Amino acid sequence: SNPALPLEIIELDTPEEKSKFDLTLYAEEVDDRLKLTLVYKTELFASSRMQWLLRHYLSLIKQVIADPDSPLSGYSLLDQEQRALLPDVKVPIDYTEPEHLLKMFQAQVENAPDTIAIVDAFGEHAYRDLFQTVINTVDYLKQHGVKAGDVVSVLGERSGWLPAAIMGIIGCEAIFVIIDATYPSKRQQQLIKLTQSRFIVGLAKDQAALKTLGLKDEIPFIELPYLHEANSFFSGNSGTLSVNQRNDESVAYYSITSGTTATPKIVATSIRPL
Repeated sequence: SNPALPLEIIELDTPEEKSKFDLTLYAEEVDDRLKLTLVYKTELFASSRMQWLLRHYLSLIKQVIADPDSPLSGYSLLDQEQRALLPDVKVPIDYTEPEHLLKMFQAQVENAPDTIAIVDAFGEHAYRDLFQTVINTVDYLKQHGVKAGDVVSVLGERSGWLPAAIMGIIGCEAIFVIIDATYPSKRQQQLIKLTQSRFIVGLAKDQAALKTLGLKDEIPFIELPYLHEANSFFSGNSGTLSVNQRNDESVAYYSITSGTTATPKIVATSIRPL
């Protein structure tokens, strides 16, 4: 470090009532010093994460001051404390292929069936109940024609029903794509068509949106319940879940990005990252 350029992190009151962007770093000269102010959306980032980010930045500045002639490849964002947490790059990692997502979920249910898995606006839901909902969802989706390889758009709010819907689609060996409910209807329609979705799943209140999207008679809509309504919704269903799938490179879900352009692009991803 350079004693003439002391570097420290000080928490200050935000200069904005609300962050205009996800993350903004302001820099201004004050009394021959450079003042940096980081403004961020607290609903997206924790204070501890932002502290790490600033430490990375300050660590980089210190390295540049100490050795300004070094090539960029000679600098690191990590400090000594962080490097100690990482494995030695010279030592091979003993990698064991993880189990399939549904197998790991089933194992968790067997180990701790009454442990709370999800908390949403309607209450707490144990692993046992969530697993039964997933089993019924798989059976219900298959009854409505969903089969391996089909693309299923998931339309609706982000709440407790969403994990059950996703795992239900995975249990059918179909491909899921989440359509953000906050997107304008024109954007939602564009993404559903771009992914060539064969089905749309959502909550009862989402079915009305299909008319707005102009897809009411074009793509079948399959209604799924909130978790607290699952028992009555699936009353009479007695499906079973056979978890025989293996982790492979077959596509499990689509994510959508537009990068620096306004044109959406599909990123097809296998089950392994899940």
